[in-house]
Amino acid sequence: MKSNKKKNNTNKEKLTAENLRGFKGFETIQEEEATHIVNSINQFAAIIADNILNNKAYEEN
Repeated sequence: MKSNKKKNNTNKEKLTAENLRGFKGFETIQEEEATHIVNSINQFAAIIADNILNNKAYEEN
């Protein structure tokens, strides 16, 4: 029997300064700045995820 739950297709690989340098425009970025950008992206993603979860909980009530 198949489950009706949607699969969560998330990329579990964490973004690192080294990964960031693989994107066009970030090839020569310094370690400190790359780390700051990665941390900012992670914080932004957490805010978005929390917002989505809160909206889903609100819609279910």
